[in-house]
Amino acid sequence: MTPLSPDPNRPRRAGGLRRAWARRVAAALLAALVSGPVGAGKEDALPEFYRDWLRQVAEPIITLEEREEFVALSSPEQLDTFIERFWRRRDPIPESPLNEYRENYERLLLEADRKFGGETPRRGRLTERGRIYVALGPPDDILVEPSSADFYPYEIWYYDRLDAPGLPPSLRLMFFKRKGAGEYRLYSPAFDGPRELTPIGRLQASFENPRYRLELERALAGNPRLSMELKEAMVGIAPGFNPLASEEVLFRLRQAPLEREERFGSRLESRIETRYTFKDPFSMRGAAVITHGRDLEYQVDLVVEIPPDALTAREEEERTYLRVDFSGRIEAAQGMVVKSIQDSAAFDFSAAEFESARRFPLRYAARAFLLPGDYVLDLLVRNYTDGSVGHLRQPFTVPAEGGSLSLTPPSFGGLPRTIEGTPGPYQPEPLRCDRLRLQPEADQGFAPGQPLFAFLEIADTDRASSYSLRYELLKGGAVVWTGQDQLGHPQVGPRGSIPVLRPLDSSTLAAGGYQLQIQLRASDGRSVASSGAFEIVESEPPVGTLEAFAPAVESPAQFHLEIAQQHLLAGNLDQARFHAENALAFEPGSTAARLLSAKVQLRAGEIDSAIAALKRLGAEGEPDSEVLATIAYALSRKGDFQASAASYRAAIAASSVSSPTLLNALGDVLRQAGDHEGARQAFEDSLRLDPNQPAVESALAALQ
Repeated sequence: MTPLSPDPNRPRRAGGLRRAWARRVAAALLAALVSGPVGAGKEDALPEFYRDWLRQVAEPIITLEEREEFVALSSPEQLDTFIERFWRRRDPIPESPLNEYRENYERLLLEADRKFGGETPRRGRLTERGRIYVALGPPDDILVEPSSADFYPYEIWYYDRLDAPGLPPSLRLMFFKRKGAGEYRLYSPAFDGPRELTPIGRLQASFENPRYRLELERALAGNPRLSMELKEAMVGIAPGFNPLASEEVLFRLRQAPLEREERFGSRLESRIETRYTFKDPFSMRGAAVITHGRDLEYQVDLVVEIPPDALTAREEEERTYLRVDFSGRIEAAQGMVVKSIQDSAAFDFSAAEFESARRFPLRYAARAFLLPGDYVLDLLVRNYTDGSVGHLRQPFTVPAEGGSLSLTPPSFGGLPRTIEGTPGPYQPEPLRCDRLRLQPEADQGFAPGQPLFAFLEIADTDRASSYSLRYELLKGGAVVWTGQDQLGHPQVGPRGSIPVLRPLDSSTLAAGGYQLQIQLRASDGRSVASSGAFEIVESEPPVGTLEAFAPAVESPAQFHLEIAQQHLLAGNLDQARFHAENALAFEPGSTAARLLSAKVQLRAGEIDSAIAALKRLGAEGEPDSEVLATIAYALSRKGDFQASAASYRAAIAASSVSSPTLLNALGDVLRQAGDHEGARQAFEDSLRLDPNQPAVESALAALQ
């Protein structure tokens, strides 16, 4: 992650976020996780007794509206009246002399202090375990794992009979010590992931790395019972909840009980695929900036902008810290995931810097190399300080090539900045196009007078001697401006493309939506068109922007591997084979590239060759779940269902997470082998992990 520090005129690089610096920021934010946001001045002005009541007694259950009302009061009489009304509102039997809710709640507070206050200077009720204990009561069961060579200390809490509005009937909540030290914190399947649970993660930054995955799987395999419990907790907080759905539940858990009941009402039922929106999300805007890649793919920069009023920071030792976490994926057709995003952006400000920065939105950009087609960006963004979460589901289209001449859709933004250094053919940095750093607006909206540029690229494999571009700007179907550019003997960039930057005068445009239509004609008569939309809005121009970029693709081998996988999904076997071979040329020992080459052979019908290659790969190291599952699939293609089932079982045993997909595949081959009892067991195990599988339910019913 490369954060940029704020500057009202031109955001500049902050000199890099050193690892030690990042640890200090994370520690400061972790210490403040369950406290209030910056600007709690009204709370600080309360008399000590009432301030302590708010922060140490009412904190877990007070609603936002109640909190705002309480801190606005001034006299002790008003505050006492509020507290009396606060408890009366929660009294389940007003006619009785006792308030059963208050008595039980205060008992849980004292228990939380006693159970969880020993390892922290804070009272136990204010820790994350304490807050959950007070909110949900004692768990029905707890699995405790102390520190070991393989894992940091963690606990899994099981609630089996919940009847709480907005929550599922059962929960498995994991708490862990980050880096093995400090307080236990609540684990998020979406934002933390397995890499946060083990010191093995220090060896490799990404859980997707095969070396790290094998080491983690080996650690999991050491204790079969623990392995299953941990696998399930890694993936979701309840049966049928994937990481994204789990984060919705964690969001609801952060709400006060009354607030959750009013907003969410009925109990949340299990489901594996969700298309939800949080009731109180912070808003986000997203856009895709498309430029030409090196081969047949496009460089797609996904830009997300978070408004300043959604960013919550914390003060610590005369500095102000801000951290935002990102977790999501890019989906192709049929929900196939082509890229995962797991990232964080951290900023550190002085008091003077924060006074300016608090007015800035945060612009986050991640680069993907994609083939033409329709895609969806599905992204969760979490404010680390207060736990608030936003959800963005943004569809976008990468256009198909029209022949030897192509033109990208225009991206609208401010004046690009010039980057020092010589660009190479592989440009993994987001928003970098050769020597330019683009400055797009995520919502493509501009204030009157704000600098406005359209950026586009020409690609031409036949290399015409010159090009002409004609522009038409339309508003409501009527042409309001026309322009033209002539490019004679244009300079071609390292990627073989020709950048075009066209300024537009926003000061002459009335508020509303506009469509820029572009016609490109080469000197030899070939032509192609493109278009894009932007909006003029009645608002003040932005005074600055915080920027953060996702980590770049690490190597040419990784680049070729990503493109090969997409070609394989699209059925372009020749291109998939070409890029897999290129990945192996850069990294001859790459397990992922060798596995992908075998998958290409399978798709091409070269089953025996694929099985031989897979068995060689599997014999070289520790059991790899994906290699074993691919062998199982290949054996089923040959009709050897018994051997296929054995390989699927080995894949399930080696997998770092519990997979309904593997269990369903096992059930299917056992059914074809005539082992109906084994098939029933596999399908039942799959439905236990994911109850929302109608096709599996039908297959199970057919076996009865």
